[in-house]
Amino acid sequence: MAQPELSEQVFATFNTALQSDQNNSDSLKKAYRSLSYIAQARPALAEQVLETVKTAVQSDKNNSLSLNVAYDLLPDIVDAQPALAEQVLEIVKNVNQSCRWRFSLLNKYNLLSKIAQSHPELAEQVLEITINSGHDRTTNKINVYKACMRHLPLEETISKYPEKEQDLRVAHKGRFSTDEEFKYALDHFDKETLAESMIFRAQQRVMNVLFSTSAQNDGISKEDASSFRRADAPLSVKDYMASNLAWLIPASFNGAAVFKEYFPSYIKLIQNHNQKNPEDKLSIHDAVYWLPEPMSPEANARFSQFIQRNILYQNAEHQTVHRPLKELSIIAKNWKALEKRLQDQEDNSAIAKLKYNDVLSICMSVIYEDQRNNVFAIEAAKHGTPEEEYHNYEDIYLAGLK
Repeated sequence: MAQPELSEQVFATFNTALQSDQNNSDSLKKAYRSLSYIAQARPALAEQVLETVKTAVQSDKNNSLSLNVAYDLLPDIVDAQPALAEQVLEIVKNVNQSCRWRFSLLNKYNLLSKIAQSHPELAEQVLEITINSGHDRTTNKINVYKACMRHLPLEETISKYPEKEQDLRVAHKGRFSTDEEFKYALDHFDKETLAESMIFRAQQRVMNVLFSTSAQNDGISKEDASSFRRADAPLSVKDYMASNLAWLIPASFNGAAVFKEYFPSYIKLIQNHNQKNPEDKLSIHDAVYWLPEPMSPEANARFSQFIQRNILYQNAEHQTVHRPLKELSIIAKNWKALEKRLQDQEDNSAIAKLKYNDVLSICMSVIYEDQRNNVFAIEAAKHGTPEEEYHNYEDIYLAGLK
């Protein structure tokens, strides 16, 4: 808007035009998109944009698509002027109760999470709106619960919504997790486990060590690396996190399960090796990406002992080097099956004391239940294919032979 002083006249004209009988859903969509540009380019005009949206959504010329574009303006308005969050929340609440509900679910919950995070005083209202919205899956709502539970007392909140106790406990446990960490946990653990265990706290401690160590190794300062969970973290830190999420998140959960409070000691072991043996450096990524998914506490403990004792060894030249990553991955993938195999022999208490080459040989000589092609099974075992994945690969192989 070239002359902001003319904004009142512009918006008056805009409001009149939006109510014209000449409009249809396509023209309204174009108008709403123009409002979005104004809100982003001129934050000072966000309140006028909001008033225009309130008027616009009443038009009978809207359809589901145009209303969706209109309601998708609301996050832009909150970004432009955070002080308008309460008014925006009231719109969401009213639309929530209306049969004309057309706000895209993804944007709706992103908006509610944003308001709860930036306006703690509105967290209780956000939670109430979210719980009373019955249009979608609980997994969409629980991300908003997480944002709210950073600011609300757990037991008091549960007393108001006893039917949501498990979800609220999960949200409270994961309240300091990023959305990506939280989603991973929901995808890989049942809610009962997340609600009653310390999985999130242990994972966050491991993630702090993982990210800080890896980022510093790649040239990010210690101070900046430690800020990665903050909204005002430097762009370089945010970019580094985004680029490495694919391995950081699984490794943080797996590392927490395997090593528990000893994970920093494991990383220190790797760092000391790298300092003493610069020609055989093992990156933080390579030290953790192959770790197995959580097993039983006993199996986790035995795997931890085995790895810490065997990940480094002296080669024929008496040099201390790390084990080949392919071998470590094979052992990790098959450790659960190895436990079962030795348990059947009533010998699993001695697993962690087995020699490395013995364990590797056992893992590479798996006999799969109901295997149909012995040649393929032998090759699969050599590559450490676990039992639960074998039959799918065998089906693909056999189909290719036809």
